[in-house]
Amino acid sequence: DTPLVRTTTAGQAADRLRLKILNGELRPGTPLREIPISHSLGISRNTFREALHQLAHEGLVRHALHRGASVVSLSTADIRSIFLARRVLELAAADALKGRHREAAQALATAAARLDDAIRRRDPAAVEVR
Repeated sequence: DTPLVRTTTAGQAADRLRLKILNGELRPGTPLREIPISHSLGISRNTFREALHQLAHEGLVRHALHRGASVVSLSTADIRSIFLARRVLELAAADALKGRHREAAQALATAAARLDDAIRRRDPAAVEVR
């Protein structure tokens, strides 16, 4: 039996916005305007604010007084840290799978190679979020 996943409307909105941020649909610096986005999601402005608060807590959104919320812009150091952490984790996963599941190990090795290439080119958009 699989337990039910309980989530609030604000949590669902945060999930949707998080995915858009992580896959690049909402680029760094993009303002997150309350009225159009809350209407597009079919939620109230208060629920939208709650979702933004959740994303701000996660570090994906920044709220500036009298300017509203926007998608955070990562510094070069932030991006480098993320890529280095992913590289360590993905290479460890690839090593753990060696000899057991060749196809999965090959997919992880390919992902690690793409990550290394993106780091060399300083191109965070080159790494897909799945």
